[in-house]
Amino acid sequence: VEERGKPTIFDQQLSTWPRINLFPKSTIQPVQRATDHLTETKQEPIFEPTMKRHPFDDKGHTNARPQGTFPAWRATVAVLVYAAALGSLSGCLKMEGGASEVNWVVRDETESAKRCDEVGISKIRIQVLQETDGGMTDLCAEGKVGLCTFDCKDGYGATPFRIPTGWYYFGLSALSSDGTPLPPDVVFTPTPVRRRVIDGQMLDLGVWQVVVTTRNQAKSKHGERP
Repeated sequence: VEERGKPTIFDQQLSTWPRINLFPKSTIQPVQRATDHLTETKQEPIFEPTMKRHPFDDKGHTNARPQGTFPAWRATVAVLVYAAALGSLSGCLKMEGGASEVNWVVRDETESAKRCDEVGISKIRIQVLQETDGGMTDLCAEGKVGLCTFDCKDGYGATPFRIPTGWYYFGLSALSSDGTPLPPDVVFTPTPVRRRVIDGQMLDLGVWQVVVTTRNQAKSKHGERP
């Protein structure tokens, strides 16, 4: 028996044979995958910087709501509180009828704009005239409506909701500094118009033009009271 450590005649013959490389390195090409051109990146959670774990969550769920945002339930509570506040305010607004509002401008006979103080007009009062058997009754003059007198320079006035439902004639009256109505030959106001008042509604009378006559301007120029 020959020792295993020494080469046999068969091994010596194999060593003299030429070696044939059946798979040269130059012919072996790596297999291309369809996703090789994509670079693998670590998937980062969208809300990672602001994610918090719920302190009472025993299932490992996370709260992905960004910090500083307003939760939906808090928004609902805010809306309910706001609605309740509006309801309380509307409950404080006492309505016993309808109301009226009007705007006015002061001009002279040439339709040039004038300031109230330069023509001697201090206040503008809304007239709410009601037809009665004895003629016309001004509810504002009798104090049945409430606030009806406004500063002339404001150019706007609105009565409280205290005019009973019905048909009325609405007009304007220009007042001097002592509260005296100025006569028509000094300050001309439009003819009263007939309008209907409805409970809980504001009646818009539009824009009225208060015309100052030449006589009034002459008195104001000389420092006289109109």
